[in-house]
Order: sequence, then C-alpha cells, then structure tokens
Amino acid sequence: RLSKKITLKAREKIEKFYQIQNCLEKIGEVYEKTNQILRILVIKISSLGDLILALPSLKIIKENFPQSKLFLLTLSKYTSLLDGCPYLDRLIVVDSNYKKIKNILCIAKILRNYSFDYIIDLQNNLASRLIAFLSFPYNSFGFSRKLGFLLTHKTKFPKREIIDPLTSQERILKILGITFKEKKLIYWEKEPRQLSRFRLDDYHYYIGINVCASLKWKTKVWPLKNIKKLIELIYKYFPSRYKVLLVGDKDSVAVGRKIEEGLKEEIINLCGKTNLSDLIDVLKKLSVFISPDTASLHLAQALEVETIGLFGPTNPFRHTVRDKNLHLIFKELKCSFCYKSKCKTNQCMEEITPKEVFLKLKKILNID
Repeated sequence: RLSKKITLKAREKIEKFYQIQNCLEKIGEVYEKTNQILRILVIKISSLGDLILALPSLKIIKENFPQSKLFLLTLSKYTSLLDGCPYLDRLIVVDSNYKKIKNILCIAKILRNYSFDYIIDLQNNLASRLIAFLSFPYNSFGFSRKLGFLLTHKTKFPKREIIDPLTSQERILKILGITFKEKKLIYWEKEPRQLSRFRLDDYHYYIGINVCASLKWKTKVWPLKNIKKLIELIYKYFPSRYKVLLVGDKDSVAVGRKIEEGLKEEIINLCGKTNLSDLIDVLKKLSVFISPDTASLHLAQALEVETIGLFGPTNPFRHTVRDKNLHLIFKELKCSFCYKSKCKTNQCMEEITPKEVFLKLKKILNID
C-alpha cells in the first residue's frame, strides 16, 4: 500500500510539473534569469481580412510576453496596414507564391537564422505548417489538423462549432496560458493625412459604401441596383450635409461608374483610387460604412466606425467579432450559409433591400 501511495504521489507530482503551461512558465523563468530575449514568430500570411482579425492576438501576445521580440510573417503587400504597429518588433514578408515547395524551403532557411523559441501558426494551412516545422523552433503552436503532428503543441480545430475568429485564435493562445479580457477588433493611432485630394472636408458627414468583394466571391456583392436605390433614399430623406462616398478596389472602377450614371445627386467615387493607407484614412472620416463580407468591413470596425455588414453566402457569426459598432444584415434561407462563390440567383444578397439598409442607417445616425 505504501509503495503504491508513493508511486501515485510521484506520478501526480510529475504530471503537474510537466503540464504544458508549467513547462512554458519554466522556460520563461529561465529566460528571465539568463537575461535572454524570448523570440516569438506569429504566422499570419493572408488574407487581408484575416490579418486584421488577428491584430488583437498580436497585442495580447505582446502584453503577455512584454520582454519578448515579436515577429510576424505575412505578405509584403500588407506592410502599409502594419506600419507603426506598436506590438511588433519586426515584420518578415513573403510574396503570394509562398506555397511553392522551393519557396517554403527558402523561407524556412531564412527563419532558422532567428532561432525562434515559439512559432504560433495562426494561418493553419499546409504551407504554414511546413514553414513552422522546417524553421526548427523550440516550440510550435496551432490546430491539430493539416499536418498538425508537425507541431510540438496543438489543440483540436473547432470544425463543427460556430465561433468568431478571436475565439478560434484563443483556442491556440490558451496553450500558452493566454486568454482575451475582451474580444474586440483594434487598430492603433496614426498621424492623419491630408484628404483634400479626395474632396473630403470637415463640413459634410460621409456615408461610405463598399461596392465590391474579391473577384473570387461575386456572391458576396450587394446588387448594383440596390446600391443605387439606397443612395437615392439617402439624398432624398437625409439632411444636405450627408454625402455618399463609394470605395472599391481597382477591379470595381466600372461598377463605380455605373452607379454614378443616372444619379441626379453628386457622389464621391473613390473606386480604384485608394491604396491601403488611403483607405484607412478615408474610413476614419466616415459616419457609417456599409460593406459586404470583406477586409474593408473588418478594418472599418477596427477603426471604431459604425459599420453595417451585409452577409449572404458566409456566416456572419463565424467571420465577424461582435461589437456595438457592428450592425449585421443577413437572410436565413434554406441554402444559408452555402459558401459558394457562384450562384444563379444570389437570393441571399438580393433579398437585402435598400429600404432595410436605409432604416438601419437612420437608426444608427438617429435621423427621424
């Protein structure tokens, strides 16, 4: 009996000591005692919207490891978004063809030079798994799917659960003992730039409308006729100080022109005229921003702009972080949420009426 009791006590002590969190804390203590700096790499390569949704994770990682050097691996075209980020010590960028095996090997070779202590894979695809593994970190973290066995520490992917992006990321961060105090999109203060070239002033109140989604997701786009009707309602019933502003990428220039055609009222059409830095400054000027499920939607919300999200084929509860400045409009149909990039009817977006959006707009702006 005594030997059994001693054995059980010893096992309990060992299991307690070697729990993941305990081990990580011990590593941290060692670094503090030796004055070495913990090197942490977060992998979040794409997309732009997903990167914006990951910014709170960068912040909380830095808060929990304030003496660490925090690196981020992402696409080079997103550098302007991360300009001035107070949570990052260094940005490591790659091109969009990073998934090719020769490029994976090249990236991993470069990353090995940094001797990372932790690699946190928030991308969670096959390429990011290989990059993390071949970089030879002391510890790596992510979901158990998609070559998850290559990670030293992993957690089960919430495949059947409908959870928001921050809750999903938190599942990984919890392995390191990190939890969010509040789940909220964030962005940092930047020096405002001159916007006179876009004909924006301090007299008018601007209502922004994003006319596009990515080329792959045409099913996310709100019909052009609905956008035009909404603009007509705004100019008919809102005070004259309100003006409508259109935004969209370079592929939406023709759409912007079509919306302008036939409108009696003057609108500000910035479709294809703004880069990422411009877009951030423009969004800050808006009273309300209306957008389908795109990066611009998340960016406006992070900038604390009142935002109306129009959702169709994608589930808003899986792809947004709920907050008081986010107002969702969507239809629950038999086919919701299909995640199809092509559809003959696009019924889910067609059924979001201009009047419905207009009434939501009136409520937000407190206009009778």
